[in-house]
Amino acid sequence: MDKNAARAIALERLKARSKALCAAQSAKTRRTLQKLLNTLVFKSVLIYLPLWFEADLRALFRLLRRRAKLYAPYIENVSFKMVAYRLPLDRRSLGVLAPANSLREVKKADLLIVPAVAVDADFKRVGLGKGMYDRFAGKLVKKPIVIFVQPFFLGAPRVSDAFDLEGDYLVGGDKAICKMGDRYGRRTYRRGVNFGRNMRVSRLVYNAQGQYVAAHSANRTGESQSKGD
Repeated sequence: MDKNAARAIALERLKARSKALCAAQSAKTRRTLQKLLNTLVFKSVLIYLPLWFEADLRALFRLLRRRAKLYAPYIENVSFKMVAYRLPLDRRSLGVLAPANSLREVKKADLLIVPAVAVDADFKRVGLGKGMYDRFAGKLVKKPIVIFVQPFFLGAPRVSDAFDLEGDYLVGGDKAICKMGDRYGRRTYRRGVNFGRNMRVSRLVYNAQGQYVAAHSANRTGESQSKGD
């Protein structure tokens, strides 16, 4: 399986859901993400305005504003820049909502919340194929914490390229896991359970249909273990 095939399979599953199921999965994802964010320290965050098949996090924005500066993507050519999140929103290219443009150039954010079509076995993002987040991340002056967000876990075998954006955390529905060797030393949640330092994922495992199967990880003593779905 290559990246295009993985993207096509994941998009087909995302777009096959009813509006009611999309809303229910978004609500679960918001609750899980909020628990994870409560364990992290940040002063500025890049959020996203969702397409209809992506996890809708907008109900969290008011809470996030109380503790951090919020920025949103403003698409320009083949990439985007960060602009302050404020109303009203206008629909830009690709059908994405965005705040008004700003002349201020922002090149630093402590946290990126990034929608993912799929996440592969190397904890790298498969997006819509435009490469915008990859180009954007390469311009930042400091590496931020990166959280990939999905309505539910959708993945792929190792299909990413060297330039693809790599995440630190993955949130989907009622599950959240963090990458092995996570330098932040924060807690992670799975189905609302705090795994502390015991759940450090080194490799995500998916079947041929892109369905999440297991997360191979290591516990505090370094012994390998596997957590099934």
